[in-house]
Amino acid sequence: MAESPELAEIVTEPALDPELAEVVRLRARVARFGTGESDAGDLAGIGRRLVELALPMRARVVRAQLPLPRNCYAQAREMVDAQTACAQHHMRIAQEMRSPYLYGFRGNPEVLDEGLALLADAFETCCVSGIIPPQGFWLAAHGLYLKARAEGAGNAIETYKRLLALSTIQPESFAASELIQVFGLVSALASAGDLVNGHGAIPGQGWFWVDVAQDAPPVAIVRRDPPPLDDLVYFSAASLARAVSERIQKLAGASGDPSDDGGSEREVVSSDEALLRRLRERWAMPPRRSQPRRRSEYSVQVCCGLDHVWERLVRGERASSPPLEWMVQNESPSGFAIMRIAGTGGSLSAGMAIALRREPAAPWSVCVVRWIRSEQPEQVELGLQLVAQAAIPVRVAFRNGPSSKSPVRALVLPPLEAVRRHQAVLAPAGTYAARRFMLMHEGERLYVAQGRLLSLDMQTEAIELFQFEVDPYPI
Repeated sequence: MAESPELAEIVTEPALDPELAEVVRLRARVARFGTGESDAGDLAGIGRRLVELALPMRARVVRAQLPLPRNCYAQAREMVDAQTACAQHHMRIAQEMRSPYLYGFRGNPEVLDEGLALLADAFETCCVSGIIPPQGFWLAAHGLYLKARAEGAGNAIETYKRLLALSTIQPESFAASELIQVFGLVSALASAGDLVNGHGAIPGQGWFWVDVAQDAPPVAIVRRDPPPLDDLVYFSAASLARAVSERIQKLAGASGDPSDDGGSEREVVSSDEALLRRLRERWAMPPRRSQPRRRSEYSVQVCCGLDHVWERLVRGERASSPPLEWMVQNESPSGFAIMRIAGTGGSLSAGMAIALRREPAAPWSVCVVRWIRSEQPEQVELGLQLVAQAAIPVRVAFRNGPSSKSPVRALVLPPLEAVRRHQAVLAPAGTYAARRFMLMHEGERLYVAQGRLLSLDMQTEAIELFQFEVDPYPI
């Protein structure tokens, strides 16, 4: 793999980060394996050291948030490329029947397991960095798995399941801090995943298919039918979804309410429980694309973050943060994909609120970020879910909640055809604390009402969205 321009620029700086410098040296050593210059050596030790260095590097990436600064992006990219290249040599050792002992391994099962562990670790870095795995990544993973299956290397097969389980949750739709929790959960549960060879009938709609001859991740059957090939592999995370359900029930029991009804009757759903619910949905039944996307290219004004959207609606052009211009890449009735090349006006994360409009006279459409990618430093692409075509800025307060003493900024959203029958409130995460709440709108006249929550429809690390009605019998 060629050295990236971003890295080339950084490594010429006099004060190169010691850990990045070590990754660069380790990757250079990996590149020499099999070239005749060094046909043997401690490949096992290099792989283990890369895993050690990746952990603090990922922590720095999470703290930096997206879009990553140029140097942080280059570090993540270099680590992913180094681990992928190292894993590819693990695959060659196993497939070409080279002696694993010459490379520091205790046998072929260890070669396979540690090669797949490198790829799983690299994939975690891709997830928190918003980058796509490099060319050859998935071919290496599939090749190591096939060899592990042929040799009955159980630990390696479990590591492959871990990689598949993580890829099937659509990790780009989770905030980086959420992903850190997800990684631990996937490691604990992944062995429960079902992995079968593609001979016979095609499994049900909750399964994913993998073409092991292609450099591609698993594909949900509900999104695309598998090709008529005999060497496909099928993966199901339904058992993981059931294990997550058990954890949700334990959390609900610990809160004093054992019901598990999606939040329609319970007073509060914790952030941990909300995260588990989203994981369960992804694993139990992968989402299908219900509406076609139309390729587009036009500019829009974008306002990022609930606070900034609220201020823009209240103050208009007098708002302190001017909107930025983004480009729409494609759109559908339910959302958009937008891109900005440089300068996003702040940190971005999956699950945050964003408003956009095509021209200054148009109303602001309110969206929630479904996914975020950053294939180049300072370049960001967002997938947006439309939640309203207009909004009213309000303040809300829940009794006995964090907002009881100081009402928080929120948006009232009108009903959305085919999605939501009632008005909804979009508020910061952690606002919802009871069935009833006070709602205040300062317009030409002060409007105060008591709202009654009907359903909690969305809960992310940044926001929560719940349908409500004005209570006809306020208390």
